[in-house]
Amino acid sequence: MLATVPAIPGATQEAQQWPPDEWLEQPVDDATFRAFLGFFAYDAQLPFDLEVLDESESDGVHVEHLSFQATPGVRVTARLYRQSGSEAGRPGAILLHGGVPAGKDSRGNVNIARVIARAGWNVLAIDLLHFGERDSGLLETFTNPEKAERLYTRPGL
Repeated sequence: MLATVPAIPGATQEAQQWPPDEWLEQPVDDATFRAFLGFFAYDAQLPFDLEVLDESESDGVHVEHLSFQATPGVRVTARLYRQSGSEAGRPGAILLHGGVPAGKDSRGNVNIARVIARAGWNVLAIDLLHFGERDSGLLETFTNPEKAERLYTRPGL
């Protein structure tokens, strides 16, 4: 059975009628879920080693280009967007891009981050491994159908 989602501007009819995610239909039991939580725990002993690479300001938004250590020897690149002149203590959001080559700097991600920042939120947009500034070239070795079949839960469009 195919699930129908509300109309999404610009989405194809195929994309709007994907089958439901099998993991949501039959999630893992609590013991299995707890067994994997350690993979997502941050090591508080690990130095964060934050570097501000550059800063800019335009149209009421202050942007900091950042780099920080996520796990030993692995650095993450990000941009922090905030309303110009805003103080600490604002609500925050983290933007993860949809696996596009430009990563955090894709036009859509930047536009969304700037709108949210102008509304008074702090927004951290990060590059996922193999995308944006963290591009390793690995994903260029696979065709789009191979990526859809092996990496994603949805067919390639």
